[in-house]
Amino acid sequence: MKDVLEKMKNDILVFDGAIGTELQKMGLKVGEPPELWNLKNEKKVKAAHESYYLAGSDIIQTNTFGANRLKLKEYNLENKIDEINKKAVKLVKKISNEEVIISGSVGPTGELLEPIGDFTFDEAKNIFAEQIKLLTEAGVDLITIETISDIQEARAAVIAAKEVSNLPILCSLTYEENGRTISGTGPEAAAVILEAVGADIIGINCSIGPKDMIGVLEKFKKSTHLPLSFKPNAGMPQLNSAGNTVYKADADYMADYISEAVKNGANIIGGCCGTGPDYIKNVRKKEKN
Repeated sequence: MKDVLEKMKNDILVFDGAIGTELQKMGLKVGEPPELWNLKNEKKVKAAHESYYLAGSDIIQTNTFGANRLKLKEYNLENKIDEINKKAVKLVKKISNEEVIISGSVGPTGELLEPIGDFTFDEAKNIFAEQIKLLTEAGVDLITIETISDIQEARAAVIAAKEVSNLPILCSLTYEENGRTISGTGPEAAAVILEAVGADIIGINCSIGPKDMIGVLEKFKKSTHLPLSFKPNAGMPQLNSAGNTVYKADADYMADYISEAVKNGANIIGGCCGTGPDYIKNVRKKEKN
C-alpha cells in the first residue's frame, strides 16, 4: 500500500482523466455499463488505463464508478459485483509500475436519500461498504468517492469507508454553476462536514468546467486544512445534433487552469468527463512548470 498522503506533502499529484468517454471511443455503446467491460473487454479497459499511465498520471482509477450493487442491478449484474470490482483492480495493476497509486472509484448509489427520497442513510452506507470492502481487498491504495451531489450520501460513503477500510479517503462533490450542490450544500459547509466524518482529502469533480470550479476550490481552501482535489469536466456537457453528449473544451484550454487550481490549494489535479490522455499530458507539463 502506497502512502498517498505522504506523497502529497512534497508533490502535486496528477490523476487520470475520464474512463467512460475513452471506452466510448473504443466502442462502448450508449446505455452499456462500462464496468461490464472489465470482464468482456479487458484488453480495451487495460489500454485506456495504459494511455493515462503513459500520459503521466500518478494516480489511476479503477473502472468501477457504477460498480455498486444498486447500479449493477439495473443491468442484472448484481451477482457479479465481486468479480467486476476485483477484476478492475487487476487491470490497473497490469499496466502500472510500483510508483503508480491505484484509486478505487466509488460513484453515487443513484438513489435519493431521506427526506428527499425513500432510501435510508443506513441502506446507502451498506451499499457503499460492500463495494469499498471489495476494492480494499483487491489492493487499491486510495478510495475515491466521487461525483456526489448530496452531502448526506457523501457522509454515508465516508463513514462506510472508515468502517471497512484503513485506506485514505478522497471524497469529491459535484457543484452547480451557483456554487452549490444539487441538494443545496455550499463548499464551506461541505468541507466542515466531510472533515468531521473522516475524509482525508476533499475534492470537486464533474458538472461544471474548470473556470467555474476555481471559485469552489478557493472556498474549500478557506474552510479546511485537508488536501484538495480538482477534476473538472472538459467544459459543460452539451448535446449535438445526433443526441450525443459532447464536451467542447480542448486540452490546452483545460490545462490553462491548472496553475490557478494549484494556487488555490489543489494537491491533486486531473480530469473528469470528456478529458483524455492529451489533457493529462498537458496537465503534467503545466504541473512541472
